[in-house]
Amino acid sequence: MQLRNASRLLSVSVLGLGGLVWTNAVFAAGFALRNHSASGVGTSLASDTVNTFDASGLLSNPAIMSAFKGNHLSLNINYTDANIKAKDATLALATGAPNPVQGGNSEDNVSDPIAIPSLYGIYQISDDVHVGFSFNVPYGTNTQYQDTWTGRYYGTKTSLKAYDVGLHGSYKISDMFAVGLTLDWQQAKGELASAVDLGFVNYAVTAQRAQAQAAAGVITPAQAGAAVAAAAQGIGRADAITTYKGDSTAFAWGLGFLLKPVEGAKIGLSYRAAVHHEAKGDITWGPTNNTATAILTGLRAAGAAGARFNDNNDAKLKLDLPAVTSLGYSQDMGDFTGYANITHSAWSTLAELSPEWAGQKSVTNLNWKNSVYYAIGGDYRLAPEWTLRAGLGHDQSVTDKDHRTPRTPDGNRVAVSVGASYKVGAFDLSLAYQQLFLKDTESNLKATDHADNATRGTYTAKYTINPSIAVVSAGYAF
Repeated sequence: MQLRNASRLLSVSVLGLGGLVWTNAVFAAGFALRNHSASGVGTSLASDTVNTFDASGLLSNPAIMSAFKGNHLSLNINYTDANIKAKDATLALATGAPNPVQGGNSEDNVSDPIAIPSLYGIYQISDDVHVGFSFNVPYGTNTQYQDTWTGRYYGTKTSLKAYDVGLHGSYKISDMFAVGLTLDWQQAKGELASAVDLGFVNYAVTAQRAQAQAAAGVITPAQAGAAVAAAAQGIGRADAITTYKGDSTAFAWGLGFLLKPVEGAKIGLSYRAAVHHEAKGDITWGPTNNTATAILTGLRAAGAAGARFNDNNDAKLKLDLPAVTSLGYSQDMGDFTGYANITHSAWSTLAELSPEWAGQKSVTNLNWKNSVYYAIGGDYRLAPEWTLRAGLGHDQSVTDKDHRTPRTPDGNRVAVSVGASYKVGAFDLSLAYQQLFLKDTESNLKATDHADNATRGTYTAKYTINPSIAVVSAGYAF
């Protein structure tokens, strides 16, 4: 192994930290969570920006508050089962190095079901002025693989939640036009784990040292070869699990507009600006056996060169969450209302992730693409108390097989939704169910594509994803 390659190998050995947000959240492309209310999910989000059924509509467009009379509360619980399975995983190290010992090549329970609450409120100050508040989780993910599985060097655990508290205001300029403003405080918390092949690191260090000693005549070429061969036996057998825990706070803003051009028609337009997070947290190393412990101890004893292998409480990760633009339309036709929506998420802000720790900076190329979501839907007022809903949506994946890691096994998806509401007096109760359909996706990550893949190897796998979502909402007007 050449000195240049060994140095590169050491510099990227914990690049798994860059995976803090790499996963499919099944709600929307990337890791956005958009299915917050039963009234929205029932139409597959086709009613976004024009939803005036309950207070949850302010999340997609604060201007909709202008359509409400009195004060309103909406409590929502979202339950999601991502149902992600990984299979046929393979791993091979870069050319010139032996392959590591393989682990399990299939995982049947990558993501546990989760329940996510949200709360919204609208207060009418005057005929023209409304204010509101919101609490929701706009971004999040929860995936975990066994520490011994084949793809462990590309990720074992990812847990991310971004909590958002928003203040909203709207002003009705005329009966036809209203504007809205959103100001958000957002806190992101994350935990990431991945395996590092300390056996491969030791192999690289030994090869570098043996080459130098043989060149200086300290040992014979045969002795150098024997030392390298012995070190190679540890590849894949001496892992350490690196874990990153961090948090960040940031502020965000958004604008919304609601236009009523003719009787029964509404056009909604909203924009949420990109949010910049700079997470700070801790990195810890967990050797999985005595061999890994011995190697880690030796690496740490290397002075400044081994600083990257120490536990660290000053790790940083910058993250730009995307700007989101949404355009919606609704047409009231008596007992039936039709909806259409198109939403653009600028995920290209995540072209790369660059964690920093102990004076090191490693770049991971994501090459995420912008995503567009299309939806159509409708609701039917079966009776004064009952409303039925249905919707169909299509969401674009933000990645491809050459960049899809175990943390991002997503793909293009089709959403089919049904829902219903029952309203009596000041109370309403809504239910919605959504099934997402995705074709099986693949990963094909090459060790030679990017420097950060050097110690992880060439990885291939197939994923089967069959997510389902249920939402219950309760509203009160007063």
